[in-house]
Amino acid sequence: MKKLLVIVSLVLALTSTNSAFADPKPLGFELGKATIEDVQNTYKTADAGISAYTEGKMLNVDAYEVGLQDLQKVLFIFNSDGTLSVVDMTFRKTKFDELYGQLNKKYKLVKKQIPFVGNKYAEYKNGKSTVKLDAPHMSFELDVIYGQNSFFKTMKEVNNRQEQQRKDKQASML
Repeated sequence: MKKLLVIVSLVLALTSTNSAFADPKPLGFELGKATIEDVQNTYKTADAGISAYTEGKMLNVDAYEVGLQDLQKVLFIFNSDGTLSVVDMTFRKTKFDELYGQLNKKYKLVKKQIPFVGNKYAEYKNGKSTVKLDAPHMSFELDVIYGQNSFFKTMKEVNNRQEQQRKDKQASML
């Protein structure tokens, strides 16, 4: 009997630890695992082009079809192999406090900036992914961005390279 309790306790501990390191599943689609077909089989999609960061397909989904209150836009970004890399959801800015509270319960908060007036931002880590809650000061919208860490790393590298090219071009023209 004691042995059975130890085994059950061990199994429960391992499954709860394992889920703590699993990637997020925004709208039910696990980052790094869900595919283009999974999203297309669930929602009516519209082609949004190819991502400059992943070289994979991007799809828009009608926010009304998703059914979340105050959701305005949904963008899915896939890796070149067709697996899900990013889900970007745009909400009305008035949802910040509610979404912040919900995300705090699910993910580990690693950074926050929530002034009384100004840009509001929170960042969470979970598994090999990051969740960003971003509400620019003068905007009426906020974004909840679920993305693989590899996506954010590539995005930063590409943006830095483009900025350096812009500076080099400007310097050569002076």
